[in-house]
Amino acid sequence: MNKPNFPFFKIIGNIIGGLIGGLILGFFIGLGLNLIGIFSDNKFDYNNIFIITGLIIFSILTYLTISTYNEELENYNSKVSEELEEKNRRENRNKNSDENKRKYLELINDIKIKFANSENKVSLLENDFQKLLTRKENELIEIDKKENKNYVHQFIKVSNYINKKRNHIQQIFEDMTNVNNVQKVQISGKIKDFERPKDPEKELNDLPNKIDQLEKSIILYEQVIIHGINMISSLLNNKLFTFYQIYEFFDGIGIYENNWQNKMTEKLDEINNTLKIIDKHLEEGLDNLTYCFENSFIELGDSISKELQNINSNLQFNNLMTTIQTRKLYQIRKDTKQLN
Repeated sequence: MNKPNFPFFKIIGNIIGGLIGGLILGFFIGLGLNLIGIFSDNKFDYNNIFIITGLIIFSILTYLTISTYNEELENYNSKVSEELEEKNRRENRNKNSDENKRKYLELINDIKIKFANSENKVSLLENDFQKLLTRKENELIEIDKKENKNYVHQFIKVSNYINKKRNHIQQIFEDMTNVNNVQKVQISGKIKDFERPKDPEKELNDLPNKIDQLEKSIILYEQVIIHGINMISSLLNNKLFTFYQIYEFFDGIGIYENNWQNKMTEKLDEINNTLKIIDKHLEEGLDNLTYCFENSFIELGDSISKELQNINSNLQFNNLMTTIQTRKLYQIRKDTKQLN
C-alpha cells in the first residue's frame, strides 16, 4: 500500500473547476438577479457574482478533496501501524520461538547427560534378579518340589516384568528426547515413519512432568530388582516372614498377573498409562513394605552380599539400602517442590 500524495493537481483542477463553474453558475445567478432587478431598477455586477460563485465552488471542491486526502492518509497510517505491530509480533514470536527452541535443546541435552550413557541408553541397574534366579534355579526347583509350590514360575514373571519395564523406560526416554514426533503413515501400501518437529514451547511445559515420570519409573524399577533379590535370598535362607511380605507385595501390585503384559505390548501412550497404574500400586505398596527397615532385612546382609558376589554383581548390600532410601529422598524432594 503506497502513501497517498498531497492532491496538488486536484486543487489546481479545483481552481479551474471553480473558474468554469463560477462563470457558468454565476452567469445564471446574475441573469436571474438582474431579471428581478428590472422591477426595482437595480443592476448587479456579473464580475462580483462570478468571483463569489467561483470561490464557493472552489472551496467546496477543495474541502472535499482535502477531506478525502486526510481520510486516505489516516487509513494509510493505520495500515502502516498495524503492519508494524504485526511485524513486531512476528519478530517477537520468532525470537521467543528461537529462545524456546534453544532452551528445549539444552534441556534435552541435560536430560541425556543425566539419565543416559554415551550410547543414549538409560543408565539402569542390571537385572541382577534374573542373574540370581538363573544361578539358583536348581535350588529353587528343589524347594518347589519339596513344598509343592510354584515359586520359580512366579519369579520368572517378576523377571519378565523387570525386563519389559526396562525396555519401556528406554522407550519413554527416547520419545522424550527425540525432537521430532514420529507418526506411522501408509504410503503406497507401506507403513513408514513420518517425522515432524515438536513444538518447543509445548514441550518445555510438558518436559518437567515427563522427567518426573521417567525418574520415578527408574526408581521403582530399581526397587523391584532390590526387593526381588531379597525375596529369593529370603526363600533360600528360610526367612519366610520376609519372603512372604515381599511375595504378597508383588502379588498386590499385579506383577504375577498376565493382564499388564498384554497392555505393555500396545502403543506408547497406552504403555505409559499402564506404567502409571502399576507405578501407583508400587508406590502405595512400598509405603507398606516395612521389612527393609527391620532386623529381618539386616540379617540378610551377609547372605545377600554373598549372592551378589556369586553373580558378579556391581551391587553391594550397602548399595541396596541406599537404593531403597532413594525413593524416600525422591518423594521428599517432590513434596518440597510442590510446597514451593
